[in-house]
Amino acid sequence: MAASELIDIRNISIDSGLPIRDRVKNMVRQIKDPYHFRHKDVTVHINFIGQDSLEDRIIEMYKNT
Repeated sequence: MAASELIDIRNISIDSGLPIRDRVKNMVRQIKDPYHFRHKDVTVHINFIGQDSLEDRIIEMYKNT
């Protein structure tokens, strides 16, 4: 996919009033591909090793902030 077709993460809006799982689902819905997006002119590609899902990792990140 061309970088111009990727969703810019700066355009994602997260409703902090939602439960964590709903925030994650909303973010994934907006970004389309949470493993491949962009920030300004930088293409971001994420890979995880292990059995945790992206949703589980994001929830852990929220819990630790």
